[in-house]
Amino acid sequence: MKNNIAVLRGGPGEYYDLSLKAGSEVLSALDDAEFRVFDILIDKQKNWYRFGRQVSPMSVLHNVDMVFNLVYGPWGEGGGIQQILSKSGTPFLGSGPFASAIAYDKTKTKEIMRGFLNIHLPEHISLYPNEVFDPERELKRIFKQFPPPYVIKPIKSGFSMNVTVAKDLTVALEQVESKLRENIPILVEEFIDGTEVSVAILENTRGEELYPLLPTDIVLPESKDVYDFNLKTENKDVVEFRCPSLLSEKIKTTLTEAAKFAHEQLGLSHYSRSDFIVTKKNEIYFLEINSQPPLSPNSSFVVSAEEAGIDFDALIKHLIELVIYGEGELS
Repeated sequence: MKNNIAVLRGGPGEYYDLSLKAGSEVLSALDDAEFRVFDILIDKQKNWYRFGRQVSPMSVLHNVDMVFNLVYGPWGEGGGIQQILSKSGTPFLGSGPFASAIAYDKTKTKEIMRGFLNIHLPEHISLYPNEVFDPERELKRIFKQFPPPYVIKPIKSGFSMNVTVAKDLTVALEQVESKLRENIPILVEEFIDGTEVSVAILENTRGEELYPLLPTDIVLPESKDVYDFNLKTENKDVVEFRCPSLLSEKIKTTLTEAAKFAHEQLGLSHYSRSDFIVTKKNEIYFLEINSQPPLSPNSSFVVSAEEAGIDFDALIKHLIELVIYGEGELS
């Protein structure tokens, strides 16, 4: 009997088009001869559609064996849609509502990673919109703790949306005020110069409960300081995923152990991807974790899986079996 697989894509916010594309790539990997596929579009007002007709979430999920949640952004990744899926009782790919919410909050994940003693955290301060908040005074306080350049980013965002670098206090003040006017809680973080490295975790694979895929170096164009939204979505072809990483075996071991620690301590499910910076002095800094890594052929998660001998179709099938059975043919 065929398993009924639902692919959720779309959703509210600026990630709508990215989600549609990611969903189409997963749909193309699902063999109609093996699965009965439900293509579910969620519009920007969170209405659900199948075959162009609006449906209720529960009516669709009632007939489904497993859900691919490919909706991005605060609602899709931060626990909102996970609450609906959990309420339905339908197995779904990824973490539950609480774990998803914690992982999507960069400040909370940093606090959890303080427990892993072999890595560093960039100096950082969280700023929240407030009518009596004085950005200039707050930045002067930050300057006393750590100097520029600063990385300024939303506390809750995906794909490095709205991430900027400020090389002095004047620019930092402009960027902070701009984001706070938009009612966006932000993180002002110490800029760490080095190589960004991602390490993905895939559960119940090749005999390991938490199987680390090969660390992957993110090689940016010389003109770029950070791996931002534009590079991840529009100019991705100018970024090189170097896998296996050129880092030493000792550093790679520490990175994989830190990624396992993050996945386990946050209570994540099925898969995750942790991001780090490694300096020229081989100091390791944890940046953030993604509890819902993009499933597209040109993502670092899929590239590292392929380097480990797991092609895209095999990866998708393994994820399905993980969700439905708790293990797959790669176990």
